[in-house]
Amino acid sequence: MSYLAPLWHLFWFARVLFLLVLLAVVIRRRSYQRFPIFVAYIGWSAFASVALVAMNYAPSVTGNQYLLAFLIDGAVVTVLGFAIIHELFAARVRPYPALRAFGTSAFRWTTVFLLVIAVALAWFAPSRDETHPMATFDVLQRTVDTLQCGLLVFLFGFWAYFRLSWRSHAFGIAVGLGTLISVNLATAAIRSQIEPATPTLGSNLCTLVGEASNLGCVLLWLAYILSPERPQQPVVRSLPEYDLENWNQELRRFLQQ
Repeated sequence: MSYLAPLWHLFWFARVLFLLVLLAVVIRRRSYQRFPIFVAYIGWSAFASVALVAMNYAPSVTGNQYLLAFLIDGAVVTVLGFAIIHELFAARVRPYPALRAFGTSAFRWTTVFLLVIAVALAWFAPSRDETHPMATFDVLQRTVDTLQCGLLVFLFGFWAYFRLSWRSHAFGIAVGLGTLISVNLATAAIRSQIEPATPTLGSNLCTLVGEASNLGCVLLWLAYILSPERPQQPVVRSLPEYDLENWNQELRRFLQQ
């Protein structure tokens, strides 16, 4: 177990470094014009990561102060995560007003359905140590990640139906976010069922896997942002149901009746 802590610290430092690189790239390429919330997410993650690393090694910072900063970071990242999912969905349907109304309604009902499932999961599968703040955080994290994973599945299903190119920047952002949230969901579920107060082999493995996946997602985003993007045109097939323009016109005609 002794070698796991230095290893995940190495992944942690590398993630912070590449987050700063990614932030510089998205600013230079003006990605904030298309994905302002995603850029805000990267900016906050870079700032918070640097701050947490500094606090971790500052002798004047207490454990409670570090925990408070960690929880604040988690709360902000959670809110921005939901905002990114909505931003990616809205960006795809924006050119089609009627389809946007239909898709937004489906998105909202999917959110309500997933929220019920996530709350039920938190109620019927609580943590083993409800007195420790990190145990409560892990249960909340698991609940939020369940909701976000479900929304991303809906998003990918929507994109698959309308044939969004896998080489688009939006798709790359969603894949990275989905991978990150899925791993966080798994590790939060494990952490909520083990003793959080003292480091164990299981908790160190969860931290290692989490940091490695975080680094991998940052590198994936960096690769997608640096790669050329194909024009996002719907694929016209022999069947008209995959033509977004036809769908938009038919929905508009239906709504006007």
